[in-house]
Amino acid sequence: RTKYVSPRVAIHTKIAGQAPPSSFAILARLPPACSMKCSCAPLVLLLIQCFASALFLPTASCETQRTCCVPGEACWPSPAEFSALSQALDPSANRTLWWEGDGTPRVSAVPLVSEGEQPLYGAGVDMLPLYVREKDNCVGEGNFFCELSVRNAPYEENVSDRFPLVTVWPLSSEHVSSIVRFAAAHHMCVCVAGTGHDFLNRHSCNGTGMFIRTALMKRMEFDAQRKVVRLGPGLTFSEIHEAAAARGFFVSSGWASTVGIVGWSIGGGHGPFAPSAGLGVDNVVELEVVLASGEAVTANEHNEHAALFWAMRGGGGSAWGVVTSIAVRLHAIPAGGFTEAQALWAGSMCGPGLSRLHGLLDAHLEWALSLSERWGGLTWLWPTESKHAGGCDTWTLFSDYAFAGPEDDPEFKVRWGEKVSQQKPLFQNVTAYDTWWQRVQFQALEPIMSFGWLSPSDTYMGGVPSVAVSREHVQNGSMSSTMKHFMSNGTRWGRYELYQCITGNVGSPQPDGTSISGGLRDGIFHFVFGGGGVDTAAQFYTLGHNSYFSESAFEMSGWQQRLWGENYDRLLAVKKQYDPANFFYCRHCVGSE
Repeated sequence: RTKYVSPRVAIHTKIAGQAPPSSFAILARLPPACSMKCSCAPLVLLLIQCFASALFLPTASCETQRTCCVPGEACWPSPAEFSALSQALDPSANRTLWWEGDGTPRVSAVPLVSEGEQPLYGAGVDMLPLYVREKDNCVGEGNFFCELSVRNAPYEENVSDRFPLVTVWPLSSEHVSSIVRFAAAHHMCVCVAGTGHDFLNRHSCNGTGMFIRTALMKRMEFDAQRKVVRLGPGLTFSEIHEAAAARGFFVSSGWASTVGIVGWSIGGGHGPFAPSAGLGVDNVVELEVVLASGEAVTANEHNEHAALFWAMRGGGGSAWGVVTSIAVRLHAIPAGGFTEAQALWAGSMCGPGLSRLHGLLDAHLEWALSLSERWGGLTWLWPTESKHAGGCDTWTLFSDYAFAGPEDDPEFKVRWGEKVSQQKPLFQNVTAYDTWWQRVQFQALEPIMSFGWLSPSDTYMGGVPSVAVSREHVQNGSMSSTMKHFMSNGTRWGRYELYQCITGNVGSPQPDGTSISGGLRDGIFHFVFGGGGVDTAAQFYTLGHNSYFSESAFEMSGWQQRLWGENYDRLLAVKKQYDPANFFYCRHCVGSE
């Protein structure tokens, strides 16, 4: 079988047909700044442009979190103390992250150009519980510590600050409690990551602290009668979909197979099934969390930690504690399975080509407004700059929609038939799946990148600038006119990504009891609008009051209201109740003012 081609990463990238002797060493030498123009191109062009343009783009330095202990100070742990902690974490237990190859579940995020598409550059075999960094930086061959500490899109200006000083690999809630108490006793900064997909540097220790990696915590307990599954924070959607499909279920999930369940769920969680099965936050039933005190608690809507449960259903990760398990809802596979439909258009940005693009945009927006909760999809629009002076730029438009039902379902046949007949794509493809695991099983990799490809600069806000667009702004033409303005005025606009995979479709569930913003709850699109600075963002922000926590701009004024709206004050009160000293910190997270 051929591999499914991911819309975000259209190819399995290899350099000259093979990975270099040390992929990590090459990437570590990249400057931390890489403009959004790079990230908006196909991946091969991204690499080429990033190598070239990153040399010339200034970056904004990141502010540091609370004052933390560093080596050389009396509070810093001695080798004997580190050894004692390591012994408390069961050093004889197996600690391995290794992918068994095509057709098997992905076990964690995979760095770009990792040989064999292995997590951690293939270093995750027979790991120790704890590693202390011995070198000042991570440039060079065989730097094992840095391979085990790799994460997506670090923003620190200095290469050495992209990595923590200590990395720990717990296997249980008890291990996490021991680690948190140890870090607190020594006044160490703490950052936490499962698979490491974060776009916004929120699992950064600024080169000074302890990095808690929960990727080995892979508990999975199904309760088919209650339609609930309890999951460890190290599980990927690939692993969960395989196990759920074997039992006749699926879970609401994201698009990328190596994304982890916890960060996605508690930050909001959009994906192909959100319009019908709910966002990630809607599916969380219970959380087990280790607090800043080291105490492990269970939070649900009925017990004494109901306030914490509410806050963590949308309040984002890394601010409340370390999640050691999450219980989420299971959903029965629809009769007839799932259908995926893809279509592609392309043309010129000049004359009739631009008119064609404008017409396709209007037709797509009108079509999207009519879709029921059974549809979840994405549409990407990106420009390609002409290689010739005075030449005409080109554009490509791609749609990928998942339908909860078979391809002979009348609703699918009518709706997709309308789109194809009216918009006449250059290419279209319809694929039926009995289970979603069949689609995920051969899905192309969406790698993480261990350099600052989303770092802010003088002309770019950094991160993933976005806005949750209301149905009203689609219906009244505001969204169309705003997008056309940037397409037509000669501005070098970045890729537009329209995710119709939240809960704004006709008939989508919109339950109460979560802390996400109102705009994300009832918006029809999570719209990622590519590059640009503050002025560009201001125009797109008129399309909605809120943005998605996990995919938003790095530089953002009024972030509290944009990310959470009227819920922020209540979130802050819960933060002060459970973490008054701000032990768990991340940029633009609750309490990080």
